Amino acid sequence: MSPALSPARRQRARRDHLVVCGGDALAFRMVEELTVRYGERVTVILRSASRSHGPQLTALPGVRVIERPEADRAALLEADLGSARGLALLDQDDLGNFHAALRAQEINPDLRLVIAIFNTGVGERIRTFFADCAVLSESAMSAPAFVAAALGEPAPSHVRLSGRTLYVARRDDVSAEHIVCGLAASADAGEPDLRPPAEATAGLVLAVADGTPRNPLERQRRRPLSAALRLGRTLFGHRIGAAFAVVIAVLVIGFVLLTAVSHFSAPNALYLTLLDAAGTAVTSPRLPAAEKMAQFLLTFDGLAFLPLLTAAIVGARLTGSVAGADRP
Repeated sequence: MSPALSPARRQRARRDHLVVCGGDALAFRMVEELTVRYGERVTVILRSASRSHGPQLTALPGVRVIERPEADRAALLEADLGSARGLALLDQDDLGNFHAALRAQEINPDLRLVIAIFNTGVGERIRTFFADCAVLSESAMSAPAFVAAALGEPAPSHVRLSGRTLYVARRDDVSAEHIVCGLAASADAGEPDLRPPAEATAGLVLAVADGTPRNPLERQRRRPLSAALRLGRTLFGHRIGAAFAVVIAVLVIGFVLLTAVSHFSAPNALYLTLLDAAGTAVTSPRLPAAEKMAQFLLTFDGLAFLPLLTAAIVGARLTGSVAGADRP
């Protein structure tokens, strides 16, 4: 004869259902996955069973629907939250979801919480209020998939299995030793066919992450010219940057005059260029014309450099960026 279970253990043993608050497309997809794919029993709290995705939720197997204007204490008790394993709060209301989570914690302190939050900053603070809680942002999770679709790349997918991180990638982007298996489309849209690692007919593969940072949305393309052009636009594509470009150009012109016309060696020409720009030029009427022109350009170029640098620093402090718009 087995020993009698304590009340707490009997309560944990009865935790065989989940509760979902919400009646939109996200709630429907989640409940459908839980019931159809995993065979779970789910209680759904929604505002109306006849609007939005209410009819589809009602038609799912193993689903109990409770109609309430909000997930208040009475609704949570009617959903038998005290014996539930988990609660998902999926309404498009950050504050309402937070209040519902606080009510749920009072009813069942050991409850697993999943909260949909639009504001990720608020979500990180909300997480600290609960012992077992996951705070997810729909926009933050879906944005990479939208970007991948726009670029024609595989959607970023990662899974942790047996202490290893596996991810989906193109075969050409992964070394052969990291490929676990190939992935191919099948008649069942929800289940891909698994192919041997060496079978080249599968363009997508399941690979083991090797610990190096990678962006799954960006193919490795080496375009040094494009990178140089982007860097040039970043540095000189605004007023301050253009002024610095003019100052640098004058320095180069002075250096060229000293080397090509006055026939100074490159080290001596660089030495004179820097000293002239610093305002220490030694004047003499008997100097060659090219050297006089170089001294003139470099001296006034050095005079312009200091106020230009001051303007860049002050502008960055006022606008947060060197290229930022002026504030009134």
